[in-house]
Amino acid sequence: MPWNGSGVWSPIYTWVVEANAGVKILASHQDAQWADLASSLANVKTLDGQNKPSADWDFNGHKITNLAAPSAPTDVARLADVVSTATEWLTESATCQFLGVASFKVLATNVTAKYSPGRAVRVTHNNGASVSYYYVLSSSFSTDTTVNLSSGTTLLSPITKVEYGIISAGITGVPSSFPVGSAVGVTATAQTGVGTSLTKVNFNTVTCDALSEFDPTTNKRFTALVPGRYLVNTSCSFYNDLANCNITLGIYLTGVQQAYTKIKNQTSATEDILSANALLTLSAGSYIEIFMQFTNASGNTINEHGGGTLAINRVW
Repeated sequence: MPWNGSGVWSPIYTWVVEANAGVKILASHQDAQWADLASSLANVKTLDGQNKPSADWDFNGHKITNLAAPSAPTDVARLADVVSTATEWLTESATCQFLGVASFKVLATNVTAKYSPGRAVRVTHNNGASVSYYYVLSSSFSTDTTVNLSSGTTLLSPITKVEYGIISAGITGVPSSFPVGSAVGVTATAQTGVGTSLTKVNFNTVTCDALSEFDPTTNKRFTALVPGRYLVNTSCSFYNDLANCNITLGIYLTGVQQAYTKIKNQTSATEDILSANALLTLSAGSYIEIFMQFTNASGNTINEHGGGTLAINRVW
């Protein structure tokens, strides 16, 4: 009687029962018993890999642990191998503290957008002795940002460094909303009484910022965390109530103009929109700002009715 389909093997004969029944040792019983056992063993996986599965294996919710690192395209990937395929890692600049076996907190700052579900995270913990990989399950903010991680290696206090992946790939059972890089959208409010000086456009409302790279409060600028090629698109409205005025909208990279659009010598008071775009190569720490300039000293307004826009996307 080979395996019963549920992983249980039972012998055809029980020798104690045979002896109690007065049955002598019979060659036919011995042959049948050993043949059945041999047939059953043929369906057992050998430790040295001599035989191979003939059907899919159901692990009933259990994990395969202590796997070697994959080397061939058909090898199974471990969690660390999948998470570490994030093409780039950025170090969290704010202070991080151990919170629990699968959570940490980022002190005094709201970075829930950065630690969105599915974001790959690499944590150096156990006072620097351990480096482990996780995915963000959830994050929330109240004074500090609490980040809850996927199951895996138990976090040990203290945490000495937290890094988050820029591009990561999902695996079954893990949320798949992966931020794929810089994506910024901001709008500007009106600036009145603008003179002839080069004037930075007041982009102060963030509608999208995947990596918290735009400062809408102090510098009104985008600062790249990751080197790469960035597509910049901006559009601003203006009003000038004097004739013969030149109006310029420019894209500046770390203080140097890279692209601009200009209206020259309009014959009367003008209300219009200027747009500019550029594909720029940025290093980490390079920044983008948008400026406008008028040649008449008075009667100038930028984005009088609001609506100035700036969109920046890292394309590679």
